[in-house]
Amino acid sequence: MNSNFVEHDFIGSLGLSSTKIVEPFFNLMVNLLIVYVGSLNLKIILYGTKVLLILI
Repeated sequence: MNSNFVEHDFIGSLGLSSTKIVEPFFNLMVNLLIVYVGSLNLKIILYGTKVLLILI
């Protein structure tokens, strides 16, 4: 019973330290995703304006 508690506590502290490491990485990934989606939207807008210019 006592060893189980110690193991759980160790996993808990490990989880806390891993979230400290993962959080900046996760934020970076989110920022990259936002930039990627933004560039895709820009490409779609540019492509749309090209098509509109061709149609007009």
